[in-house]
Amino acid sequence: MTKKPDDSLLPVTAGDINKLKSMVDDLYNNVGKTLVHAEVNNDDIESTVSNILSDIKCCLVDRWAEKFLPGEGTPMEPSESGFPDDDDWEEEYEKFGFSR
Repeated sequence: MTKKPDDSLLPVTAGDINKLKSMVDDLYNNVGKTLVHAEVNNDDIESTVSNILSDIKCCLVDRWAEKFLPGEGTPMEPSESGFPDDDDWEEEYEKFGFSR
């Protein structure tokens, strides 16, 4: 796949923007789980911010941009993102209103 030049114009519709807005809502659970995991696990702030930004990049930006720039990112569904030990934290997530 040939990468498009940075100055390429891409058609973005109102529907595309509405899709992007709804995709932000899709990250609510992921960000919540990251914060719970960080709080209970005493993760440092830098790691927590990195985890949240990684979800924003892969589960929001790259997933949305896939329509316009196929093959140029690493899109991931929010449900595919998580921590290796998520199963161990399921009760804690649910206590705060988030699901595994």
